[in-house]
Amino acid sequence: MGAAARALAASMPVHPHSGIATVTVFPEGDVTCDDPHAGRGTIDTGGVEWARAGKGMWHGHELSAGRSPTVRGFQLWLALPPDLETAEAESQYVVSEQIPSVGPARVLVCSYGAVPVRHERRPESIICSSR
Repeated sequence: MGAAARALAASMPVHPHSGIATVTVFPEGDVTCDDPHAGRGTIDTGGVEWARAGKGMWHGHELSAGRSPTVRGFQLWLALPPDLETAEAESQYVVSEQIPSVGPARVLVCSYGAVPVRHERRPESIICSSR
Protein backbone atom coordinates (compact mmCIF):
# COMPACT_ATOMS: atom_id res chain seq x y z
CA MET A 1 0.00 0.00 0.00
CA GLY A 2 1.36 3.42 -0.84
CA ALA A 3 1.70 6.03 1.90
CA ALA A 4 -1.57 7.77 0.97
CA ALA A 5 -3.50 4.47 0.92
CA ARG A 6 -2.01 3.41 4.27
CA ALA A 7 -3.04 6.75 5.77
CA LEU A 8 -6.55 6.38 4.38
CA ALA A 9 -6.89 2.81 5.72
CA ALA A 10 -5.61 3.89 9.14
CA SER A 11 -8.06 6.79 9.24
CA MET A 12 -11.10 4.69 8.27
CA PRO A 13 -13.44 5.13 11.21
CA VAL A 14 -15.25 2.15 12.65
CA HIS A 15 -18.69 2.24 11.01
CA PRO A 16 -21.84 0.09 10.91
CA HIS A 17 -23.58 -1.93 8.23
CA SER A 18 -26.94 -3.64 8.66
CA GLY A 19 -29.48 -5.44 6.50
CA ILE A 20 -27.06 -6.02 3.60
CA ALA A 21 -24.26 -8.29 2.47
CA THR A 22 -20.95 -6.90 1.23
CA VAL A 23 -18.45 -8.46 -1.14
CA THR A 24 -15.04 -6.78 -0.95
CA VAL A 25 -12.70 -7.66 -3.83
CA PHE A 26 -8.94 -7.02 -4.03
CA PRO A 27 -7.84 -7.21 -7.70
CA GLU A 28 -4.39 -5.86 -6.81
CA GLY A 29 -2.29 -6.38 -3.70
CA ASP A 30 -2.96 -8.21 -0.47
CA VAL A 31 -4.33 -7.27 2.94
CA THR A 32 -4.13 -8.75 6.42
CA CYS A 33 -7.45 -9.50 8.05
CA ASP A 34 -7.97 -9.71 11.79
CA ASP A 35 -11.62 -10.40 12.49
CA PRO A 36 -12.68 -11.63 15.95
CA HIS A 37 -15.36 -13.83 14.35
CA ALA A 38 -13.75 -15.02 11.09
CA GLY A 39 -10.12 -15.28 12.24
CA ARG A 40 -6.77 -13.85 11.18
CA GLY A 41 -5.04 -14.32 7.84
CA THR A 42 -4.17 -12.79 4.50
CA ILE A 43 -6.46 -12.02 1.58
CA ASP A 44 -4.22 -12.33 -1.46
CA THR A 45 -4.42 -10.62 -4.85
CA GLY A 46 -7.78 -11.60 -6.28
CA GLY A 47 -9.15 -12.62 -2.88
CA VAL A 48 -12.57 -11.70 -1.53
CA GLU A 49 -14.20 -10.94 1.81
CA TRP A 50 -17.89 -11.91 2.04
CA ALA A 51 -19.78 -10.33 4.94
CA ARG A 52 -23.41 -10.61 5.86
CA ALA A 53 -24.19 -7.65 8.09
CA GLY A 54 -27.66 -8.95 8.94
CA LYS A 55 -28.92 -7.29 12.11
CA GLY A 56 -25.74 -5.27 12.33
CA MET A 57 -21.97 -5.28 12.42
CA TRP A 58 -19.35 -2.65 13.16
CA HIS A 59 -16.16 -2.71 11.19
CA GLY A 60 -13.35 -0.59 9.86
CA HIS A 61 -10.12 -1.84 11.39
CA GLU A 62 -10.17 -5.56 10.59
CA LEU A 63 -8.24 -5.09 7.33
CA SER A 64 -4.71 -3.67 7.26
CA ALA A 65 -1.77 -3.43 4.87
CA GLY A 66 -0.26 -6.69 3.71
CA ARG A 67 3.09 -7.18 1.97
CA SER A 68 2.18 -5.48 -1.32
CA PRO A 69 3.33 -1.92 -2.03
CA THR A 70 -0.07 -1.19 -3.65
CA VAL A 71 -3.57 -2.39 -2.83
CA ARG A 72 -6.67 -1.72 -4.90
CA GLY A 73 -10.12 -2.92 -4.03
CA PHE A 74 -13.83 -2.31 -4.40
CA GLN A 75 -16.94 -3.31 -2.52
CA LEU A 76 -20.30 -4.56 -3.79
CA TRP A 77 -23.40 -4.16 -1.62
CA LEU A 78 -26.06 -6.85 -1.98
CA ALA A 79 -29.62 -6.57 -0.70
CA LEU A 80 -30.64 -9.36 1.65
CA PRO A 81 -34.10 -10.90 1.62
CA PRO A 82 -36.28 -9.81 4.58
CA ASP A 83 -35.68 -13.02 6.56
CA LEU A 84 -31.90 -12.40 6.55
CA GLU A 85 -31.93 -8.66 7.21
CA THR A 86 -32.04 -9.42 10.94
CA ALA A 87 -29.91 -12.60 10.90
CA GLU A 88 -26.61 -12.90 12.76
CA ALA A 89 -23.65 -11.19 11.14
CA GLU A 90 -20.90 -13.34 9.63
CA SER A 91 -17.76 -12.92 7.54
CA GLN A 92 -15.63 -15.23 5.47
CA TYR A 93 -12.42 -14.74 3.54
CA VAL A 94 -11.84 -16.49 0.23
CA VAL A 95 -8.44 -16.91 -1.41
CA SER A 96 -8.23 -16.33 -5.15
CA GLU A 97 -7.62 -20.01 -6.00
CA GLN A 98 -11.10 -20.85 -4.63
CA ILE A 99 -12.90 -18.40 -6.94
CA PRO A 100 -14.12 -20.04 -10.15
CA SER A 101 -13.58 -18.43 -13.53
CA VAL A 102 -14.98 -18.67 -17.03
CA GLY A 103 -12.41 -17.44 -19.55
CA PRO A 104 -11.18 -14.09 -18.25
CA ALA A 105 -14.23 -13.56 -15.97
CA ARG A 106 -14.15 -14.47 -12.29
CA VAL A 107 -17.48 -15.61 -10.82
CA LEU A 108 -17.92 -13.68 -7.53
CA VAL A 109 -21.70 -13.86 -7.03
CA CYS A 110 -24.28 -16.48 -8.07
CA SER A 111 -23.14 -18.27 -11.24
CA TYR A 112 -22.12 -17.76 -14.83
CA GLY A 113 -23.35 -20.31 -17.34
CA ALA A 114 -22.85 -23.70 -15.72
CA VAL A 115 -20.19 -22.41 -13.29
CA PRO A 116 -21.64 -21.78 -9.81
CA VAL A 117 -19.95 -19.91 -7.00
CA ARG A 118 -18.92 -22.62 -4.54
CA HIS A 119 -17.09 -20.54 -1.95
CA GLU A 120 -19.89 -18.46 -0.50
CA ARG A 121 -22.48 -19.47 2.04
CA ARG A 122 -25.18 -17.76 0.03
CA PRO A 123 -28.57 -18.63 1.48
CA GLU A 124 -30.95 -20.15 -1.03
CA SER A 125 -33.31 -17.22 -0.42
CA ILE A 126 -30.90 -14.81 -2.13
CA ILE A 127 -32.16 -14.90 -5.68
CA CYS A 128 -29.67 -15.06 -8.51
CA SER A 129 -31.33 -14.20 -11.79
CA SER A 130 -30.13 -13.65 -15.33
CA ARG A 131 -32.86 -11.06 -15.97
